[in-house]
Amino acid sequence: MDYNLLIGPKTTSGTIASWVNYSDAILPLATILTEAQALIYKSLRCREMIVSDATLAVAQGDLGEPLPAGFLDPLLVRDLYANRMRGRDLASIKKRRGLDSSGAWIQSQPHYYAIAGATIEFDCAADASAAGTYYLDYYGTPAALSPTNLTNFLTNRYPTLLRYACMAMAADFLNDAARRDSWGARVAAEIAEIEANDDLSMRGAEVDPDYGEAW
Repeated sequence: MDYNLLIGPKTTSGTIASWVNYSDAILPLATILTEAQALIYKSLRCREMIVSDATLAVAQGDLGEPLPAGFLDPLLVRDLYANRMRGRDLASIKKRRGLDSSGAWIQSQPHYYAIAGATIEFDCAADASAAGTYYLDYYGTPAALSPTNLTNFLTNRYPTLLRYACMAMAADFLNDAARRDSWGARVAAEIAEIEANDDLSMRGAEVDPDYGEAW
């Protein structure tokens, strides 16, 4: 299974058009494939989607930084000293910030963060000693299937999930709500099974105790 096959004609086995049994001249196959991937990545979180040690360039005075393109969910944020930063809700982060007598943000070493839109927000403005390279591990959206990216982990490892998602999006395009919902339910069930099995990658792993917030 690859991009070219998926958007191929109805007469070719293994294409979206052949699965749906509709003419490839009617169906916007590339759009259906794009939306199918978006449907999957909306819920799926597995090891192939983990991006490790992405960098954030924090300058003195910064209250936050833009998140990397394709960012979905955080896993671990570390400051320039490799200390783990703690996640908080945005309201808690803003409560921790303060202004000095001149109305400027008080600068210190950030210890907490929140995700707001396409930005990671810190609990204070970074001072000179806190400026530097921070590190972010996160779940990210993989590169989409395209004419220049023919395969990815979905086509190689989870072709059934990709087929279910393509069927759901094709049914949606054809205004067939019943089939869309039926295939959508299969997508959800397949994702749940994948995530359960993906946890087995931690089999035998030992987790270090974290005393960072011990009282």
